[in-house]
Parts: sequence; C-alpha cells; structure tokens
Amino acid sequence: MNKFKEANDKHGHHFGDEILIAFANRLRQEIREDDFVARLGGDEFALLLRSLGRAEVVEQRLDALIHNLSTPLQLGGVDYQVSASVGYAIYPQHGSNDEELLKVADQNMYRVKRGERDNVAAPQSV
Repeated sequence: MNKFKEANDKHGHHFGDEILIAFANRLRQEIREDDFVARLGGDEFALLLRSLGRAEVVEQRLDALIHNLSTPLQLGGVDYQVSASVGYAIYPQHGSNDEELLKVADQNMYRVKRGERDNVAAPQSV
C-alpha cells in the first residue's frame, strides 16, 4: 500500500489497523477461489495467483485488481484513498522457489515506488 505510514501517523494506529483490515478484506473479495492472499508485514501483501502464466495476463489481472481496490475507504468519518504499487514474478521464469519469486516481485514493486505509483512492474529481465 502507498502512503500508509502517513495515514497511520496522521490518524493514529487504530485507524491504520482499520485500513489494513479493510484492504485485506478487499483483496480477499477480488481474488479467485484457488488464489491466496497473505500479509507479509506492515503494509505489504503477497498474492499467489494460480494458472495465469503469461506476463500479459498477469498484468491485465493486476491492473484490474488495482483499479477495483482504488475506491476510497470510509473509516470513522474519514475518506482514505487506497493505492498500491505492485511488482510480480512468474514461476518458473523468474524463480524456482518462494524466496526467489518474492525477491523478484519485491524488487519490481520498489521500481514502481521509485517512479510512477499505482502501477505494475514486470521483471526487467528473464
């Protein structure tokens, strides 16, 4: 999630906790039955999207997910605009185990955060 720390600092940790819960619930609503979502820590989440395979399909799915998640949250009388920076990796092209795949996805997410927000970053090289 983008700018989570700012919201947490401005409105308090309880507000931040509510953002995380609402965002996680939205993620769960957006994924398919055989997909998986997990909070890695802080404001970072990981998704396991099975059977997508090709980069174009992954990017289309993630773009739609970001769009669907962007509706502002209304928490305690405060509107909070949700946004996310997303990096991804595809098995086995970008890694042969969970650590390698998370590392590649994380590197790509930080590429997005350093540049354009609310975007998806593909691995730079295969």
